[in-house]
Amino acid sequence: MDIHDADFEQQVLKAEGPVLVDVWAHGCGPCKMVGAGLERIHARDPGAFTLVYANQQDIPEAAARLSVRASPTLILFHDGEEIARRSGALIESQLVNWLDQSLPKS
Repeated sequence: MDIHDADFEQQVLKAEGPVLVDVWAHGCGPCKMVGAGLERIHARDPGAFTLVYANQQDIPEAAARLSVRASPTLILFHDGEEIARRSGALIESQLVNWLDQSLPKS
């Protein structure tokens, strides 16, 4: 799901459960790599977290509030609170490890 500033609060901060926000930018090769890895991970267990994509240009207010300085930046929220963050290129196994460590345990 793609989000913009207008729906950031509703789709991320007011959502129940874990929400992973993938902040990306046009022309960013690492963003495409990370996004593809996240798609595969999410497809294997879609109930583990909600995956949303935020083009940095579409969320200028949220990006400033969250101090997003690089793309890609992954921000994991749980019940409206930021619980983990990673920036830069990550291969799929690194994404899996980070999510395993960061997602709340049921």
